[in-house]
Order: sequence, then C-alpha cells, then structure tokens
Amino acid sequence: IPQQNTQSIPLSEACEKFIATHRSGWKATGGMEQSYRTTMFPFLIDIVSDIPTCDLKKIHITDLVEILHVYPANKNKKFEYQYLSAKDFINIDTPDEDRMSPITKKKYLTQIGSFLRWLKSSDFTSIDLDAPLKIRIQTARPVDQRSAFSNDELRKIFNSKEYLQGRHSTASRFWVPLIGIFTGARLNEICQLSVNDIQEEPTTKRWVFSFNQDTTDNPKKSIKRTHHARLVPVHKNLIELGFIDYVKATKKKHKRLFPELPYVNDANKYGDRLQRWFNRTYLKSKKHCGITREGTSFHSLRHTVMSHLATDHKVTGNQVASGMGHATKGNEFDIRYAKTGDYNAYAKYFDLINFKDAFDLKLIKPWKFHVFARIAK
Repeated sequence: IPQQNTQSIPLSEACEKFIATHRSGWKATGGMEQSYRTTMFPFLIDIVSDIPTCDLKKIHITDLVEILHVYPANKNKKFEYQYLSAKDFINIDTPDEDRMSPITKKKYLTQIGSFLRWLKSSDFTSIDLDAPLKIRIQTARPVDQRSAFSNDELRKIFNSKEYLQGRHSTASRFWVPLIGIFTGARLNEICQLSVNDIQEEPTTKRWVFSFNQDTTDNPKKSIKRTHHARLVPVHKNLIELGFIDYVKATKKKHKRLFPELPYVNDANKYGDRLQRWFNRTYLKSKKHCGITREGTSFHSLRHTVMSHLATDHKVTGNQVASGMGHATKGNEFDIRYAKTGDYNAYAKYFDLINFKDAFDLKLIKPWKFHVFARIAK
C-alpha cells in the first residue's frame, strides 16, 4: 500500500529524476552526475534492489550503513571481492586494510543522504530515510592522514632506478614529483599548468610558477579557492635539472606543460592519472620505491615541504601561507603581517628548501635522456 500522499515509482526511475532535477545545479566538470550514475546509485540499488520508493524502509538504509563500514576500496580490482555484490558484504568482515577510507565513506553518506532527502521532499516517500545515515564517521585530521616523507623515503623516490637510469616514460612522471618537493604545490595545480604559466616575475626577472585559473590556454583549468592563485619561485635545483629547457622545448608544440595528462571529471581532474600511478604503482610497488607506510601519498610531498620549512628553518605558517596557497590564520596581528607578505616577501623562504641530506640531485639522469624524451625525438 503506498504511503499516504506519496507517489511510488521504481527506485531506478527516481534516480533518473533526481539527476535530471539537479543536473543544472552541478558544475559541468564536477563529476557529480558520473559519481551518482557509476557509484552511488549502483551501490544503493545493489543493496535494496530496484524496489518502489514507497517500499524503502529505514532498515534498508541501516543495512547500507553496515555494509559501508566493511566495503572494500577498489572492490572491482581485487580478485577476492570483484565477483561479490554489495549486498553480500552484510555478512563479510573485511580486513581493516582493505576497507574504504573514512573520507570515501563520508562521501557515500553525503551523496546518498542527499538523494534520500530528495525522495521525501518530492513525495516519493513519507519516511525520513536518511536518519540512519546521520552517524559520525571518524576522520583523521589532514596532518595525520598524510605523513611527511622521511629522508630515506625521499631517497627511494628521487634516487630510484627510474630517475637514475632514465626510465620515466612520460615527462609528468619525471617532473611532477620534483616540482612537488621543491614547491609544495598541490597535485592538480602542477598537472594543469600551461607552458605560459612558467613566467619571469617582472621585478626580479626570476622564473616562477603561476598557479592560476586563467583559462586562456586551457578552458578546463580551475582552482578551488581564490587564495590558491599565487606565484612560486622555480627552485634553483629544478633549473639545474633543465626545467626551463624542458618548458621551452614543450612550448614549441603544446600549450599545456604536460599534454599527456588527460582531464578526468572528478576531484583530481588533470592529476588523476598521475596520482594513480604515483600512489599505487610507483610509491608502493617493491619494483619501484616500496613505500607502504600508512598515510603516505603524493600529498605527502606538500606536507614534507611545510614540515621541512617549519622544523629545519623555523619558518612560520603565515610567513609562507600565500606561497603555499593557504588562508592566513592567527590573531589580527598575524593575519595583517601575512597579508603584507606578497611574492617578494615569501619567495625567500622557498629558497631555503634543501633536501641534499635525503637524495643526491647529481645522480638524477637529465630529462633529455629519459625514455619520454628519447621517444619524442
């Protein structure tokens, strides 16, 4: 019997109506529709089946939450899980190391919760179906989630056989980690750079990275916050490795600095392919770096730079906030001080970045002798 004053339709039909209703409010490049179509709705329907919306009960959503707690990350890529349905996990206790991260679980709760609330507001149910989703997912602070690399780990990354023997197959695999460790920039900020974003700063005539959302050369370029736009010096070690020569050579044929990186409609955008390679293959595989310590990822390079400046050079967060694309924090004096710190004030702190005790720059094979450069000839 349909719930009073409601219209019951198949759950799959409700999913389509939800997307049609919300599509105009989603960013075209945000990946929300793809997320719902390929992940959230299949997960929900797999658990509760394609039942009429008025047959949905809170017990269905309670089961969904229990499954979510044990659901494996990258399920379809793991042999022991790929042939199981989502509903099967109601009776499976997966190892902690196989489960989705707290941040991913929270994403599921948020997006599915939005859909369930819409069902009620649109009179496809009269029940507060999202009530079981209102649980607290314990997430670690960003500083705990992503650990800084140790000197030994940095040596494994930058004095690996890939760097020493010229084995990098793409320019991005060679340059992006190096740019990360000498600027502390975010992955997508680096991966979406245009060749014109490598500029000479007008007053000092020094080469800088311009992290911006200027879409002149690339209409899909974006930054999340206005204060993320900034100039960062091109470190002398990058110049010694031939970075400016690489920029000039690339500029002859391409507008983007790393044209081999495709745009992907999700949070990683241009950084998606590079992040997958770095985190899953290069970093963790015993054939490469063999770094499996929990909390390490590409973002650890950013955390390593900030920790290095704070610990080894006593540089405060506000002194480099603008250069790192951070909002300033602290009392009124601290914030006012930081706002006066334009490029010319914070650039000097980036010159302090020095990891010579971790890896030997001179051992790295010049980029022109790597696989990607030889192929391009």
